[in-house]
Amino acid sequence: MKHLKLFRWGAVLALALALAPVSASSQDADTLSISGTFLMHYKYGTVGDDLAEVFANYYAHGWTLTLHGVTYSDDTYSYLDSYEWEEFLYVEKITRVHATSFDVEFFGPDADILNAVVSQQLDRGGLSNGGHLELRNHYNYDPIDLSLLWAYGGWELRLLPLDASAGVSLAVNAWNTPLFSADENGYPLVEPQRLRAWNSAIRDRRPGNSGSLESANDFVDLGSDVPPVLPLTLNIGNGSVLEGNRGTTHLDLTVTLSRTDTNTVSVKYATFDWTAHAKSDYTSSSGTLTFQPGQTKHTISIAIKSDRKQEPNETFTVRLSNAVGATIESSGTATILNDD
Repeated sequence: MKHLKLFRWGAVLALALALAPVSASSQDADTLSISGTFLMHYKYGTVGDDLAEVFANYYAHGWTLTLHGVTYSDDTYSYLDSYEWEEFLYVEKITRVHATSFDVEFFGPDADILNAVVSQQLDRGGLSNGGHLELRNHYNYDPIDLSLLWAYGGWELRLLPLDASAGVSLAVNAWNTPLFSADENGYPLVEPQRLRAWNSAIRDRRPGNSGSLESANDFVDLGSDVPPVLPLTLNIGNGSVLEGNRGTTHLDLTVTLSRTDTNTVSVKYATFDWTAHAKSDYTSSSGTLTFQPGQTKHTISIAIKSDRKQEPNETFTVRLSNAVGATIESSGTATILNDD
């Protein structure tokens, strides 16, 4: 057993030496453009009123990032790890992108707000401490015979303000992706390509805020300074209203198209019971909404049946279906607030 351990650690040492960090040859100063989309899928924590307004509108936005004075460096990170009682040697090959300066710009209905909040908050001095772009190839080896067990890629783009604890940052990343093309030493190559971004976040750490807007399953294009075509999506917001004591009141929900378009978009809607019931609490409603070219909002108004009963708040849902010309992203929750 002692000889086996010596063999294993000797093999690990030999591989670690072979994969030790090397000094990458700096490439000529250049420009790298990156573009992507940002959809308002989630809001977490507390963000400023400006970002809260952007989220409430549910619009899709595109963004472009231009890196100036680009150079590259490589690094290797390795250690022994275990999984399900088996040891393996974890090796990570990293290519880092550095830039002397960068510009970021948003496109979309609320681009003026995003550009004011995000672009002006970011460090304008480059991507050394202010942010980074990294491509990573991960390899896992059997520590005994150094055979490759499995491999996968990952990447991260992070732009930070000078004081990351008191500003707004942009982060985009994806892990467990296919390996990147590599050079003769195994380091990932930065090439024009489309990457899936599992998560994008605009994080707000300005005084009084600690939250973020987040977007899932976007695509990012390396080597492209053309903003991607923003997808057309339909969202319906939540709403609430006091029940009232007699007659009827009305609860309004807003359906939003993510951007204007030159084509007509239509979608059907219908109410569905949850804790509130159409027979006693509200009047069921259904129909078709049609967005004419240039139109982005419709309001659904639902009649609420008032009474004097003391009961908890009740809810029902409004669902969208059969969209033509756009993709449905959400359903709405309607809440009847008891006021007896």
